[in-house]
Amino acid sequence: AIFSQNEQRFTDVVLANKQEITLPLITIKPQQNIEPAKKVHYNSNKVKENIGRVISLNDPVFAKKNSDMGLWRPIDFFKEIGGGLLFLQPYESEKIPVIFIHGLSGNPTEFAEIIQALDKTKFQPWVLYYPSGIPLDLVSNYLLTTLIKLHRRHSFSELQLISHSMGGLIARDFLQKQNQVGTQFNSSLYVTINSPMYGLDNAARGVKESPIVIASWRDLATNSAYIQSLHQQTIPVETPYHLFFSYLPDEDGDGNVPLRSQLSVTLQKEAKRIYATQGSHTGVLEDKVFIQRLLQVMSSPDK
Repeated sequence: AIFSQNEQRFTDVVLANKQEITLPLITIKPQQNIEPAKKVHYNSNKVKENIGRVISLNDPVFAKKNSDMGLWRPIDFFKEIGGGLLFLQPYESEKIPVIFIHGLSGNPTEFAEIIQALDKTKFQPWVLYYPSGIPLDLVSNYLLTTLIKLHRRHSFSELQLISHSMGGLIARDFLQKQNQVGTQFNSSLYVTINSPMYGLDNAARGVKESPIVIASWRDLATNSAYIQSLHQQTIPVETPYHLFFSYLPDEDGDGNVPLRSQLSVTLQKEAKRIYATQGSHTGVLEDKVFIQRLLQVMSSPDK
């Protein structure tokens, strides 16, 4: 379909087999790629209602189309899906909450193999489901305030953070804010998996060149103000940091995130231990060797 500015409508173009057609030149004005004139209001009513709601990973709410909506149409996601910090089983006081945080255009089902393999006598899985197109600061703020509310309700003493891809930035942001405000619960483990902790060049190009700029791209861009702010402080020393990264043959990284962003020298200094797996960006989440290593870390974060 092509858009006619004069008529303000789209026109479908139908081609026969092997037919060629030349369309009018499409011109995108540079000034179209600008910051919004006003701050976007993200309605959080449905998200608040979902706090601690028990749900199954098989629920249609986790469909891929909804993840895509969260990236490209986050306001619609809030209205139709809500998302939030969801439980995969009723709360049990003797079990440690484990929060799984997905990345850009992802959703909690990507952790399905890990969650299935969890020691259910020791851990209870919680999933953070958010529209990945919104500013990341909003997500970490939501996580902090929500966990404080849940602590008032359940009085848990500790939790673990398992983050994939962009989720690693959100988890790091949360840890710094938790350290600043002080909470009555501890983060006893922080795991990043294939996380672009120093940003992505393609996000920076998208911010510079795309006529439609996703808010989270601005945060995820290499050398963004958000990335820089995340590394002004180190991870709290009381939280063991375990860094997982993966790579593909003949690739600079996992096919999505280059090693220099996953595995910088500063991150290596902060990490208690570092683990390598040959695998793709999301495919590693189903790798049996990786999952076994992760489960061992969860059982003994200080080792």
